[in-house]
Amino acid sequence: MPAAAKGRDLTISASNGPASAIKDIVVGDVWVLTGTTSLSGELVMSRKGKEATPPPAMPLLREFRIKTKARRFRTPRERRMEIGGGKYLSHWRPATFTEPDTDTSVAAYYFASQVQEKNVPIGIITLGAHNPPLTWISYDGVQDAVGFGKERDELNLLYPNTDVCKAAVKSYIETVKQYNRAVVALREAGKEIPLELARQAPAFPEPYYNHYAAETETATHTYNFCISPLTPFAVRGVLWLPGKGNLGKDVSRYAAALKAYASSLPKTYGQDKVPFLFAQPTAELVEGVAMPEIKNAIGVEFSQWPRSLKEIAARLGAAAASGGR
Repeated sequence: MPAAAKGRDLTISASNGPASAIKDIVVGDVWVLTGTTSLSGELVMSRKGKEATPPPAMPLLREFRIKTKARRFRTPRERRMEIGGGKYLSHWRPATFTEPDTDTSVAAYYFASQVQEKNVPIGIITLGAHNPPLTWISYDGVQDAVGFGKERDELNLLYPNTDVCKAAVKSYIETVKQYNRAVVALREAGKEIPLELARQAPAFPEPYYNHYAAETETATHTYNFCISPLTPFAVRGVLWLPGKGNLGKDVSRYAAALKAYASSLPKTYGQDKVPFLFAQPTAELVEGVAMPEIKNAIGVEFSQWPRSLKEIAARLGAAAASGGR
């Protein structure tokens, strides 16, 4: 579909309900920003203060930014474009700074200021979560992830038709039989069942899930909440801007996990290829971290954790605009 900078209205009619109107629709390039929670938390005007003068408006920039504190889910959420609910429901908002509730994230604004082409609208989907790359990958993507067999097996326990789950069920049934035989033998001998044995009753193996934890390292959980509602969706590219919480507990596996994330993107968005840009902490800043080897990706390094994402977002935008040159 060709770019359309002039806003158009769309009316959707239904035979069993009222018509719905969507106003000021434009067509252009869409980029997805992923990584640190600061992506969605650092806003242009909130950072400047109430009395500050807003930066130049970018009416052709629209941002779809996550607002809810929730960032993970055990299974893929299926309602299209629904991230959050009530006052936390995400919407496309223009970067005009004319209304108090339509602020734009720093990362989206300064990335777009570098990458936007003349008369081509740009949409930014801003999704920040302090979770490492493996959690941002779809179920299918995890199946293809090299070096993450343990995580893949744990994930497949949730899916009854997988070999891992079938083997776990078979093993569980045999364990239950053995346990029952031990109990029956004690009862037939007229003996009491020891409390210790009662406590050893077999439980079906399944991945640990903490309903109350704000962060996770479990494969697919961030994808399920943040990305699944958006797909399938045609995108111009995907960015990764990490914070400390995005590196994971084992930093030595970070590069491989980020490569797996980048490799999963074409399947996630239903495209032959998805341009991938990422910011990378130097080895001096994070001991043990390695530069990911990601084919055709564009990476920029930073030597200290940024207090603001303005500079790093602009650098990534400039790199995207120049094709990494």
